[in-house]
Amino acid sequence: MTAEEADVVVVGAGPVGLAAALFLARQGVEVVVVDAAPGPPAGEASGSKAATLHREVVEALDRLGGTGRRIADEGVAWTADRVVFRDRDLTRRQDPDATPRRPVVGLPQWRTEQLLDERARADARVDLRRGTRVDGLEREPDGVALTVVSPAATIALRARWVVGCDGAHSTVRRLAGIGMTGLPADLRFLSADVRAELPLAPERHVWVDPPSAPGLAVLAHPLPEGVWRVDWQVPPAADLAAERDPARVGERFGALTGGLPAEVVWTGVSRPTAQIASAHRDGRVLLAGDAVAPGAAPRSLDLGLGDAENLAWKLALVLRGQAPDALLDTYATERRPAAEAERRALEDTLRFLDPPGRARRTWRDAVLRTTGVRAARRVGPIGSPATPPGYRASPVVLDPEPASATFGPAPGTPAPDGRCRVVAGRRAPGGTAPELPVRLRDLVGPEFLVLAFPFDARAAAAFVAGVRAQPPSVPTVVAVVPPPGGAEAVRPLGTDGVLVLDDVDGDLAERYERWGPGWFLLRPDGHVAAIGLLEKGEVARIVDFCTGRADRLSLLRVGIAA
Repeated sequence: MTAEEADVVVVGAGPVGLAAALFLARQGVEVVVVDAAPGPPAGEASGSKAATLHREVVEALDRLGGTGRRIADEGVAWTADRVVFRDRDLTRRQDPDATPRRPVVGLPQWRTEQLLDERARADARVDLRRGTRVDGLEREPDGVALTVVSPAATIALRARWVVGCDGAHSTVRRLAGIGMTGLPADLRFLSADVRAELPLAPERHVWVDPPSAPGLAVLAHPLPEGVWRVDWQVPPAADLAAERDPARVGERFGALTGGLPAEVVWTGVSRPTAQIASAHRDGRVLLAGDAVAPGAAPRSLDLGLGDAENLAWKLALVLRGQAPDALLDTYATERRPAAEAERRALEDTLRFLDPPGRARRTWRDAVLRTTGVRAARRVGPIGSPATPPGYRASPVVLDPEPASATFGPAPGTPAPDGRCRVVAGRRAPGGTAPELPVRLRDLVGPEFLVLAFPFDARAAAAFVAGVRAQPPSVPTVVAVVPPPGGAEAVRPLGTDGVLVLDDVDGDLAERYERWGPGWFLLRPDGHVAAIGLLEKGEVARIVDFCTGRADRLSLLRVGIAA
């Protein structure tokens, strides 16, 4: 048996596993990815599966060599949902945060995986091994010993860390002895990709108790090339093999649309489940995506990609010795509430779509008839865009000034975006000339980013000098945003580690609500980690806290935290 060693082994080369590997590679970590499948999905015959991505996730993937932009360009975007009870259109809800660059995007999972696979094969730090399965897992004091089998050989692959991204029936989860909590749901959905010309707006549609499926629910949303993803709730006694027959699916589709013809591209069966793994981390074994929450559809891909980005920067710091092992505990602390929130939302939705007992169904129908707009929100977990998770309760998120809680984005929340120009310092992403407008989120890199709002050039210089005199212990970039018209005066501060930004339209000043000469610490995953006053500085100490190198007591002693 051949023996090999690796810092990180990612098991599973679906979208979540590939994204985890690429986020780690972006941090300079070399990763081995193993997957039992011989190659990525070939095309539309593979099925759309998890086929929606939401705002923050698309933007996070854009940090992987522009993958998010390709997803947005190829996918079908929408910002509204429509809910119909029987033959009554209840409501049309507009997503107030959506912009043309930040929509809900419908793209088949197979295409998302192809784009990530292409990116992974182009990255020298990612060793992608398809057609290779994990047969054994043994824990060691400072690593994990895997037995992996390929057509060519059986390999003893020793890893310092293993990340299980191998789906709902995770081999890593099973071999590591990580259990599941919660009960599987009784509902089943017949899923189909159907190519047809529908007289429907490009939105997500939810039908509750429609004439074509009495007592059941139907969901649909658009995909590229004239395809619609349709999910029919099917009765418990239904013969699923018969229901998946393309002819039968065509009949269902015709009944739903009034007889419109359609080409059935793919069919499948899904069973949403409210189960969740008992742990995100067990020693040096970590789980992400469906290996944690194996049925959080339709947001499972959002949830898993959020896991991947959150985990990658923390694991990279631990591998480099720049953060303690305990930082990885905050992966579970921050991501478990997101998984549990999806589980609760799914449970609520399933109970509403399939009420337990005649009395509950009668009540549900009465609510839909009499208070349609409010009741439509009850199907929101299936019918509406996801809300990005916040980490305000995280042990590595800090607001050193309690009074600042009412100003600007709160620590632990996703950093607001905005247009700006890079006047001096590091070049803009993708080789763009510094003077051209970019988005702030395009500047979020593998480092921490300090976004400082000085009142004048003198304050900017003093703040930068303070950071240089006591540099943070992990890679950190300072971005100075002077008041309108002040960029030229601050330009000399621009170096490889300091950016000078021109707030093109006042976007940043407005969205960060400049409550004073303050600064915001942005993590590599685009969340605000801390907020502080410019004159107090103390960036290095606070970065130490936000990477697990210092505790709150140490900040209390020097008057930073309250």
